[in-house]
Amino acid sequence: MHVLWVLDGSPAARAGIRQGDEIVGADGCRFHPIESLKRRIGQPVHLEIRRNREGPIVPVDVVPALVDPHQEFLDAELASVRVFPRRRRRIGYIHIWSYAGEDYHQAFLDEIAGGRLKEADGLILDLRDGLGGANPTYLNVFNRNVPVIRFADKSGAGGAFDPQWRKPVVLLINGGSRSGKEVFAFGFQRFGLGKVLGERSAGAVTAGRIIPLSDGSLLYLAVAGGTVDGIDLEGVGVTPDFVVPMPIPYLAGRDLQLAKAIECLAGEQPQD
Repeated sequence: MHVLWVLDGSPAARAGIRQGDEIVGADGCRFHPIESLKRRIGQPVHLEIRRNREGPIVPVDVVPALVDPHQEFLDAELASVRVFPRRRRRIGYIHIWSYAGEDYHQAFLDEIAGGRLKEADGLILDLRDGLGGANPTYLNVFNRNVPVIRFADKSGAGGAFDPQWRKPVVLLINGGSRSGKEVFAFGFQRFGLGKVLGERSAGAVTAGRIIPLSDGSLLYLAVAGGTVDGIDLEGVGVTPDFVVPMPIPYLAGRDLQLAKAIECLAGEQPQD
């Protein structure tokens, strides 16, 4: 079993677990993604990790935590924010792990309007993996036709109010980008707001309903189809402008798609 993704700032991230790692065992037994962890909340679980295909098994201790998923995704989004210096440019980065709620988008707006990403020369918006839920109106942050409001008092002191992102932006997607994130990516690409890079999205756009079952599990049932500007994305997904394959096994934490996005914004066009 290989690690598909690691939430920024999570117990797994703090323990040093990386995307692509193979989890060979847990506490001397075969690893199970639920059973190996659910009875060990707050206690170390001794994992056996293989980082390279022919490499040695490495011991990693991780402490499972019982969390609120909504808050966990928000915390991971805030923990993901970085600025990469490249060729005298500052490339900002944020990973919106879940878009299923307005507070995720507000956190993004706060970072680009007055937070850590405000002074960046370019932006990488990462919508890979996690949950969907993005409202198509969230694309308005990239609308350059919104006027800038400037103001000054009697002394001449003043400022400006500009909530829009008007600088270059690259959108990252992959096969784990689904539902509302795909609608967002479709509109982003269709209206030429920036380049889309990564792998084709999931093609999982059909509306669904969650049904609780008697054993405590959930059934996510498709209940309604639809189109986006007359186009059916179900089973089709969104194909990036620049396709960058990134097979998961034994990545050892290397993010090939992020590296290409940084190149693109730093002035080098990525190669297919």
